[in-house]
Amino acid sequence: VLITEYADLIDSPADVPTMVQADRAKWDYNPIFDTRYVDENRTEKGNFYNAVPSHDFRGMAGYMIQWVEDRGEWIDETLLTDTDYPYTPAITYSGAMEWPVDEIRFRSSVFDDPQGRDTFAAMEWRVAEISIPGAPLYDPAAPKLYEIDAVWESGELPAFQEELTLPQGVVQPWHLYRARVRHKDNSGRWSHWSPAYQFIARPPAAATPGDVRISEINYHPANFDSIEGDRLEFVELYNAGATAVDLSNWRFSDGIEYQFPLGATLAAGEYLVLARERSTFAFVYNRQPFDTFDKALDNGGETLTLVDAYGRTAVSVTYDDDAPWPLEADGDGFTLVLRDMSLTGADADQWQLSAGVGGSPSRPDPQRVVVNEVV
Repeated sequence: VLITEYADLIDSPADVPTMVQADRAKWDYNPIFDTRYVDENRTEKGNFYNAVPSHDFRGMAGYMIQWVEDRGEWIDETLLTDTDYPYTPAITYSGAMEWPVDEIRFRSSVFDDPQGRDTFAAMEWRVAEISIPGAPLYDPAAPKLYEIDAVWESGELPAFQEELTLPQGVVQPWHLYRARVRHKDNSGRWSHWSPAYQFIARPPAAATPGDVRISEINYHPANFDSIEGDRLEFVELYNAGATAVDLSNWRFSDGIEYQFPLGATLAAGEYLVLARERSTFAFVYNRQPFDTFDKALDNGGETLTLVDAYGRTAVSVTYDDDAPWPLEADGDGFTLVLRDMSLTGADADQWQLSAGVGGSPSRPDPQRVVVNEVV
């Protein structure tokens, strides 16, 4: 397939000679053939494709494809004579029916080795996306996807893991994938990869968690001593639900640029801060942010949209520097704070100024003191 793909790139039909024809003219019909510098017993004009009956480029491409197959058989029969590596494992599907992306699980067969079953050292899983005509999202004009390029690899696992649940976001709905597993023994030998389990992922079975809030926004900070204000920007998230939320591969699709790594979680009732600069934030607030984001917040207002690992909107807020939004958050040192964590933050009246300059990242904002009586 790879040979055919590259052959198509340089041998595309056109009204002018293709790159292949031009290259053949350079080597097969070069004027040097008419000089004394060429040994006629070794080469001659038109000799470039004589190895195949069709005497053309496509015939040579087919010749190369056949050579790869023949060479592979020779390697298997001649070079791969070591039989002490672990037996090839089998992979089976153990997840929910019809492969919903958030419930995909695989099971490995038991470790087995010619040297004994007590020689296990490690195992590894991998998943790759592939292009095959007839698949739901197959595009013949798009670059081909090959199994050699994994979308996810477990790395070496020192403990035997009979069952694997794919991390969220590793596979996407309606894409075509192959999963495999392999085993290693304590002599350092790896088994062959298991036969592939091929599947088309389907949309997630579970809804997007609806309890994550954008709870505080510091979009236009004031300068802090000699520190320029834009270096103190941050966005705070809060989990208003009763259970932890797996943020693996969640990302901001609007506003700041950030994608959460695998394993990121937000516990119930906890805060999480993404800062513009880690060291500056830590110096001013005396605590570490979860991580840093790219692309500064817009001082004039913008939309911040957080989507889950499958592109579904979890929360979206559009703030502004004009009324009815609190004006003192626009360069005067205060931040925008969500009034009540049961709210989504979709409207301006759901937001208020922070109780103090700089806000309260990673913790609840103190109640504002209102003087309503003087004695």
